[in-house]
Amino acid sequence: MTVLLIFMIVLAAVAVGMLLVKLILELWAMCGTLSKRFEKLRKNYWIILSTTIVRIVLIVYGTWALYCLYQFKTGDSWAASLLAGATLAIFTAVLGWFTFRIFYLASKAKKQGGVEELYEHKPWMRKYGFFYDQFKSKLWWFFVPILFVSFIRAVFLVFGAGNGMVQAIGILALEGLFLVLLFWRRPYDGRGANVVNAMIAVTRVLSIICILVFVEQLGKIPTIPNYLTIRHLTNHANNNGSCIDRDSIYFDDHTCPPDRHQCHRLLFPQTKTQSSS
Repeated sequence: MTVLLIFMIVLAAVAVGMLLVKLILELWAMCGTLSKRFEKLRKNYWIILSTTIVRIVLIVYGTWALYCLYQFKTGDSWAASLLAGATLAIFTAVLGWFTFRIFYLASKAKKQGGVEELYEHKPWMRKYGFFYDQFKSKLWWFFVPILFVSFIRAVFLVFGAGNGMVQAIGILALEGLFLVLLFWRRPYDGRGANVVNAMIAVTRVLSIICILVFVEQLGKIPTIPNYLTIRHLTNHANNNGSCIDRDSIYFDDHTCPPDRHQCHRLLFPQTKTQSSS
């Protein structure tokens, strides 16, 4: 809930700030003469404002879908779920509308002579170019699988929680298919961009493979008792002047010794010394 509110506040602050800039430009135009540069900015300001907001939505869509889906799963309150559902629906609808418009313009450009018109027509580039300008002209549509992968990744991360094997295998299959698509099509306009994005995709796949190798379900590493981990964290906190609330630590039959007082002494050996003093 906190993340949702913070992001909405940041997005609203950006919109309000840009509206204030628009107001300043209009007042400046009424009181004096604007230079050509600022006059052009004033005339195209609503396009700049809308494309800036859509750029932010496009960048954060995968992470935002993750937070919203997680909110649906946890179900803290109806207000938080309503906010998550409304924002996710709005963001998806905005990206869906822009995607529809780009596909429509691409089909129109093909009839007029070639899809390169998407890159050469300045009004189209100004409104929609940030979706596809980093890709080759023949692969202008490649932003669609990127959005799809980011959303499905969020679905696996949220609804696969609690079953690490299903979660890891699902994400591995998704990232593997996307990696194959990257190597096969090489969609980015430039060798350097293709290399960098391929390395990022390879890193993701290797990280998921490492998770599969070292997860507890495969028995590759022994189970470390949680009370030892908590003891380590407690010592680390004491060394750094931090405080851990002892009443907030709970144990189950698999992580605590049979004697609960013994478990308490393992965690907080200084208690006896303090009580004796």
